[in-house]
Amino acid sequence: MIGGKLWNIIYEMKRLNIDPKFIKFINSEEISPYMELNFENMNYIYFSENDVNTIEVNPYFRYFEIFFRMFDENSDELGELRGILFNSMCHFLGELELRKGLTREDYYLDIMAKQILDNYFSKEFRSDFFKYFSREEQTILYYLILNMYRDGNCLEHFCNAISKIFKKSTIYDYTYEMEDLIIYIPNVETDENLKKYELLKTLFLPIKLSVRVFWKYHFIILGDSQLSVIGSTVLF
Repeated sequence: MIGGKLWNIIYEMKRLNIDPKFIKFINSEEISPYMELNFENMNYIYFSENDVNTIEVNPYFRYFEIFFRMFDENSDELGELRGILFNSMCHFLGELELRKGLTREDYYLDIMAKQILDNYFSKEFRSDFFKYFSREEQTILYYLILNMYRDGNCLEHFCNAISKIFKKSTIYDYTYEMEDLIIYIPNVETDENLKKYELLKTLFLPIKLSVRVFWKYHFIILGDSQLSVIGSTVLF
């Protein structure tokens, strides 16, 4: 559901991971004194990810002091430039309003995400990160990465990431063979799940750490009747 303020549009844009260039704010020709944004349906608006979404704005609803000189009805000069400036100002004001409700932790997350994804990983990794992880999963991972940089415990946060992205997973500390960790993931071993797992390894794990993963079927554990059932477990 879309609210009636600029920041609502910016929030939805970020939530849906839409490039800002696909959101264009224009001065509404039919201004309502009771609304900041003009929609046919105030509860819903469809955002295209491949085309420009035009949003009509009443610039005088809350920002009269900013915009009243920009749209002087007695002047037609610089019409195109005024449109560009208006769009830029609306994006800026929407971002500013959205950030008013952010905590210091949110700022850290935003800065960290940009630095890590843009500067420390390849374009392919960044593309895959946004492709395979949902917006909610991305936020979870941002917090874990931030905590990892604070305390340096990459293994603990890798385990947390696995358990949060792949629900009901089990992680074992295994020191008798070459593997350092044994992971059981109840999900099916699809290409998407494999890609997610590899992305998590790249984000959190040291290169030298060895991990073995069991997908869907748990390995047999002697003495545990639930994990020793033929057909639902594998030999290890």
